[in-house]
Amino acid sequence: MISSEITVAEFLLTRLKEIGVDHLFGVPGDFVLGFFNRVLKSDIKYVGTCNELNAAYAADGYARIRASGHSPRPMASGN
Repeated sequence: MISSEITVAEFLLTRLKEIGVDHLFGVPGDFVLGFFNRVLKSDIKYVGTCNELNAAYAADGYARIRASGHSPRPMASGN
């Protein structure tokens, strides 16, 4: 029997790949570790940064060059 279930992480990574995303910038945190574990096993390259601000700047610079940049962030008081 073939399972038609898919995790949210798998769906997000599949969809991001479909729209041409090949890099994610971010800081892994306790709420997104499961997602980041899936990112590391996917074709999308993860670029780690020291903090969320640096991830946002990196994604912004990347987006200006490539027309697409993404920065998933852990849940925190500033989000």
